[in-house]
Amino acid sequence: MKHCIVIATSMMLLAGLGACNYGKNKKGATTAATAESVSTKTLSEAYTAATGTYFGVVPCADCEGIETTVILKADGTFDLTQVYQGKSNLFNTHGEVSEKNGNLVLTDAVNKNLLQLKIGEGILTQLDMEGNVIEGEHAANYILTKAPEQLTAKVWKLAELNGKPVESTAFLLFDPVLHRISGNLGCNNFSGSYFLSPGSRIHIAKVVATQKMCQKNMEVEDELKKILSTVDNFAFGDDKSLILNRARMAPLAKFILAE
Repeated sequence: MKHCIVIATSMMLLAGLGACNYGKNKKGATTAATAESVSTKTLSEAYTAATGTYFGVVPCADCEGIETTVILKADGTFDLTQVYQGKSNLFNTHGEVSEKNGNLVLTDAVNKNLLQLKIGEGILTQLDMEGNVIEGEHAANYILTKAPEQLTAKVWKLAELNGKPVESTAFLLFDPVLHRISGNLGCNNFSGSYFLSPGSRIHIAKVVATQKMCQKNMEVEDELKKILSTVDNFAFGDDKSLILNRARMAPLAKFILAE
């Protein structure tokens, strides 16, 4: 009888151990299956070269225009910001980028296709939802321009005005997401909007500033504010400075990277 009890107990222990091992193996198999289901996205060389921030103002059926910013990321995701001019509507979306027939398809979290884009040299062209180029008199307005990496998200300190060195605490900062320009004019803080277009063209608009009165550098401040509203192109100097110009005139303002 004792032997029977011992044998029965041993069999129960072995069954329990087998069940534990079966559970571990099953769990391990599930983990492996999950790992297999997660695959690394294959991105084309064209996409990799095109990563960066693009923006422009595309036509709108019931507003002045849609300020559109697209950030293509190296991991195959994107951030999309759309501001409807003349309205309070602002939309921020994050999602996945896929490639179809050489074009980019931006898809949100609920698998809705938001935009189709064609890669160009420093530009993205917004296509219709069938992947065709939009034609007509407003076709050029569907082009988004790539923001130079050396321009945005950096602090630019004023060094010269109209070719003459100045001593000022004025600085600029270009936001690549909301395409806003902000900083300090030497005394007053300011902000505005900016838009880039091919050919290193820049348009700065809606510049507003605080109204403090300072004893020093008000002439520099007034001149800088005027220049910001009149420049139409930019360049980078050999010393990595930022130069703001109007047409082919002499440089109006020169900025250096803040240390």
